[in-house]
Amino acid sequence: MPPSPGAPAPSRARSPARLQADQVQKRAQRYAAYLTPGQAQVLSLWASAARWLYNQAAESQLDRHRHGVKIESLMSLGYAVRAAREAGVTFRGDDGAEHSLTEVPARVLHGALRQLSGAWTRHLRALSERKAKGLPASAVASSPPGFRSRRGGRSVTWQVQEDAEPVPLAKLITTDGGRHATVGKVPSPLGPVMIRYHRPLPPDALAGFLVLREDNGRYWLTVQYETALARQPAGTGIVGIDRGVAVTLATSDGRAFTTPGLPQGQQARMLRLQRALSRRRRMNPCQGDRWVTVNGRSAIRRGPCPGGDGCWKTSRRYQRCKAAYLTLRRHETAMRADAAHKASRVIADSCAVAVFEDLDVSAMTRSAKGTEDQPGQRVRQKAGLNREISAAGWYQIETYTGYKARTLVKVPAHYSSQTCPQCGNVCAENRPSRDVFRCSECDFSGHADVVAAGNLAARHRAATAGACPAEAREKRDRTGERPVNPQPPEDHREHQGGGSQPGAGQEVPQAAIVTGPLVPASWGIGTARNSRYRRTPRPRRSRNPAMATGGMRDATCGTRRTTNRAPATGHARG
Repeated sequence: MPPSPGAPAPSRARSPARLQADQVQKRAQRYAAYLTPGQAQVLSLWASAARWLYNQAAESQLDRHRHGVKIESLMSLGYAVRAAREAGVTFRGDDGAEHSLTEVPARVLHGALRQLSGAWTRHLRALSERKAKGLPASAVASSPPGFRSRRGGRSVTWQVQEDAEPVPLAKLITTDGGRHATVGKVPSPLGPVMIRYHRPLPPDALAGFLVLREDNGRYWLTVQYETALARQPAGTGIVGIDRGVAVTLATSDGRAFTTPGLPQGQQARMLRLQRALSRRRRMNPCQGDRWVTVNGRSAIRRGPCPGGDGCWKTSRRYQRCKAAYLTLRRHETAMRADAAHKASRVIADSCAVAVFEDLDVSAMTRSAKGTEDQPGQRVRQKAGLNREISAAGWYQIETYTGYKARTLVKVPAHYSSQTCPQCGNVCAENRPSRDVFRCSECDFSGHADVVAAGNLAARHRAATAGACPAEAREKRDRTGERPVNPQPPEDHREHQGGGSQPGAGQEVPQAAIVTGPLVPASWGIGTARNSRYRRTPRPRRSRNPAMATGGMRDATCGTRRTTNRAPATGHARG
């Protein structure tokens, strides 16, 4: 029966995501996946096709950008995929054989192009913001999207939909009542994938994308979903966070966090593996190879192979040693990410506004080698500092805190560790040592990192009260005066988050503030020297042949294994 002329038009049923669009938050969760040998072979084919198509599109987009031509949109790239599939375009897989694009689902190919289009969108947005602010080109940290290589791992991305809408959780994941589950909506012939379902998703989750990745022989499945039941922080107040190398994070309320690292035994093993990798042959020699000397160092450059692919064969010992080295690297990365997640969660739950230093980490970790005309000084020392800053994971912690906390702001970091929060005195003599802060005028003392974090919080309060830190910086650049914090109230400890500060003239040892009240010691963070990550080194072997017990080092992992050798008898080994 047709509707009457005066009746309103029937509205289309809206999905839960559209009904709660103002409360929906995007999240992602990674699970360990278990693939059969057949599924692993299919994933290798799909990943090689996605990588080949990504590089072809990236080259085309970069060429258009350099010539001032508008880059192609995602829809135009999608039409190109359909035309290439209809024309029977082939690509070379990781197995060395030629395959057609029709062997790979279109959703997988579109997923690779979607990632490229998103990278270009972010880069062009950064360029437009720089142009609007009148900043030089060096002020933009963004660069055009590059190319993908096989060394970066094998990964594929595809979109999951049902009636042009995200898929509910009940239709995507099927649990068996235990720790494992099966993920559907996987293109054929890969089929459903089994995962270790260690963390259940919210019941209202709507999955939009799936990412399947292979990393050094292990497989991971990432579910990107939307939910309105995301965990909301319940903290109040303002907390300043100071970042450093000796103490990774120090908050204005007296907590501190230190990023853990590998034990000494594993660090020594990683060093042995690095040396073994430099000794072992990566590839067999080829007639097209040539040696090139750059800055006094010789390196081999691979040229065209006249004999086919036979001379590009990789050494098996090199592959085994590389796999062992990557395993340690992956473990170190996982430890750093785990500590960053837990530290950011503690910060997000303890405050409403997290105040970070406005640091340019990329500029701070830049090499000091200089140029050939103006060589740098203390290059090796600066390289060591760069490694320490990178291992601390400053940007990673800031990123995790940004989406967990209610609000994250950045304030200028100049003289934050030399400014007295009680009298406003700015002097380099206020820090007699790295850990101790003692004002030269009012004798206020405290831990230097905690005082710096309190100054960051005070600067944010001053900015919100009407005093702009940018004006103070302009005044310093114009008059040469050092900025000082505004006079805090009498009870400045209450406004710094309620943390207790030591009395005047008292030194604060490192161990007094490193262990925080909300940081369990079992996490591996919150203590600069944790016995859990300390191992007693083994005694070195004597170089005296008479005292040697006989042994050899394993070619793959560098460990020592003893062998009982019989005395030489002069007979050849059979």
